[in-house]
Amino acid sequence: MIKELDDILFHSLRIFKKYGIKRITMDDLSREMGISKKTLYRFIENKVDLLEKVIDYENKKIDELFNRYEETGENSIDVLFNLSFDVIRMLKEINPVFTYDLQKIYPELCREHFEQKRKKTFENIKKNLLKGIEEGVYRKDIDVEMVALLYVQNMENVMNPDFLYGPSFSASGLFKVMFENHIRSIANEKGMKYFEEKIKDLNFNI
Repeated sequence: MIKELDDILFHSLRIFKKYGIKRITMDDLSREMGISKKTLYRFIENKVDLLEKVIDYENKKIDELFNRYEETGENSIDVLFNLSFDVIRMLKEINPVFTYDLQKIYPELCREHFEQKRKKTFENIKKNLLKGIEEGVYRKDIDVEMVALLYVQNMENVMNPDFLYGPSFSASGLFKVMFENHIRSIANEKGMKYFEEKIKDLNFNI
């Protein structure tokens, strides 16, 4: 039962990100997933209910990713690198129409979505900063809460379609620049040396 719902939410999120929300009907979703509408309505009440579940699903998955990387035993810079590749992949999958539809048609859901993401990102980045200071790769004098807050704000800017003015910008491209600026602003000499080697080894193209 849970796996069936997870599959529905996974595919619904993929479809919404690709085509937007407004133009996609429940018929479209059931057809794309190869299931009947009756099966779909076993798990969700309507499109708004589906969106609420999809948003909650995405936020939980991002949180799970961060926790999974934290548990690998890698240092804080490695954790952010691994997470950044997932974020870039996710950003490339999102059609700006998805975010636009969410903002314009479902403003309350959008506010809830970003509020959940804001809180989770803030706590995860705080955890990463404290771990990096303890490991000796981040500066000891950084204001942890302020840096985490700025990271959250920058992430929201990257996700905002109104912020992406001009065809030469992309969300994934802006994120790469933001990520490098974040590391350079918090890493000490040891951390920067490790960061530079990591970029070279992984061909991160920042």
